[in-house]
Amino acid sequence: MERKLTINQEKFAQEYVLTGNSAGAYRTAYPKSLKWKDNSVYRESSILLTNPKVSQRVKELQERVLDKFDISAERLLLEQSRIALFDFRKLFTEDGRLINPVDMPDEVAAVVSSVKVSRVRRSPDDETEEDIVELKLWNKNNSIDSLFKHKGLYEKDNTQSTPQFNLTISPLDAKI
Repeated sequence: MERKLTINQEKFAQEYVLTGNSAGAYRTAYPKSLKWKDNSVYRESSILLTNPKVSQRVKELQERVLDKFDISAERLLLEQSRIALFDFRKLFTEDGRLINPVDMPDEVAAVVSSVKVSRVRRSPDDETEEDIVELKLWNKNNSIDSLFKHKGLYEKDNTQSTPQFNLTISPLDAKI
């Protein structure tokens, strides 16, 4: 009969999945370790993560989180491809105005990393104010790089750029 995790091991696994910090998770699950030196906690948390039962439980909990939030490989690739292949002209209406954020299609909104709105006067004498909207987009080059890696395109490029011939060097027949 297979033994289950101890209460502390279960608490460690849950805290580790929540924070991604093994030492912090260990300190939460094993309060006595709060008095230990950092190196001792790092070592013990590392050992605990290599315990097959604990590592299996961590994997199960991580899969639950991924399923709950629909974080699949397909979804992540879709988001990366939206950024990598985005055409900035989709941010604007035909008359050159920025699309209202509530009207942005998902593929357009996905590329926006932040929005900053500043209210400014047109001139010091003018009481009229207008909003200046600054959009920051996710880094297109990083997304392209990520997709290249996923598709193994760098590896293919490295193979193509490697010389495809064998060179054999034999000693010269020289007479002295």
